[in-house]
Amino acid sequence: MLALFSGPNLPITILVAYCVAVVVASLAGGGITQRLRITHTGMQHIISLVGGVMLGTAVFHLLPHALHDVGRTVSVDNVMLAMMLGIVMMFAMLRLFHHHHHGEQTAFQPTCDHEDHDHDHAEHSHDHGHAHAHADSGSGDHSGPAAGGHVKKSGIGGNAKWLGVLLGLTIHTLIDGVTLAAAVMMDASHPGRSSLLLGFGAFLAVFLHKPLDAISITSLMAANGKSESARRIANFAFALACPLGAALCYAGLSLTAGPAVAYLLAFSAGVFLCIALSDLLPEMEFHSHDRFSLTSMLLLGLIAAWLLRFLEGDLHG
Repeated sequence: MLALFSGPNLPITILVAYCVAVVVASLAGGGITQRLRITHTGMQHIISLVGGVMLGTAVFHLLPHALHDVGRTVSVDNVMLAMMLGIVMMFAMLRLFHHHHHGEQTAFQPTCDHEDHDHDHAEHSHDHGHAHAHADSGSGDHSGPAAGGHVKKSGIGGNAKWLGVLLGLTIHTLIDGVTLAAAVMMDASHPGRSSLLLGFGAFLAVFLHKPLDAISITSLMAANGKSESARRIANFAFALACPLGAALCYAGLSLTAGPAVAYLLAFSAGVFLCIALSDLLPEMEFHSHDRFSLTSMLLLGLIAAWLLRFLEGDLHG
């Protein structure tokens, strides 16, 4: 048993523990829609906090780690190219699976916990990765499903929507698994690191973000009339994508040498940047409510990611 927590087995043990935690977080997020009703404002505060952590992880952790061996085995130009590929690929996926819909008719209104939050687009509605529908009316006393009210659709269009979101977020979660494995392997390859914190910054960002993705999937399925068992099956399949991606990455990197892990981290940094900004920018553009508290949550997430640098030893030294 002790051998699992020392020597060459430690990175695998830590990676397995991270994957188990992410699966549990994903399953818990999907179950929230059955038990809790999260207000629109509450969800936006959570998204702002998690978006700050993801943004900080990309800038303070993944990219510096990718650049650590520049001049020896890694080219800075290739690192930047890998990061740009991550941004562009995730942007294309968001276009395909999470694009905004303006002027869409909705079957119900968002859940809001204040009477007069100001929608800058009072006559429009939109949905994105953490979709929520906005009414033509400015009233704050609305009700709907968990996660701030998700767009209700039926028939072929509704099926296409939740299937698209499920596919897009599953691919994204596969990439999260790759990120976890690459971060753990990069940290393990440098002596002097805190052994129990290998890849912890990447893990924290993924762990906090997966429940939001699961909420998006199960809420859209519920709005489309899918059964609880169908939602559980879809959420379970989605949750397993992270350990699958981690296993594939770990096996692949174990068979190759060179700068591949650095370029994977740079690619992941681009993915994290795109995801974080896609969560944060729509609310800033379309809403003007709770500006101070939402900005404070964003800054709190950034500060948390920055403080983790001091637990990471020589890569930031």
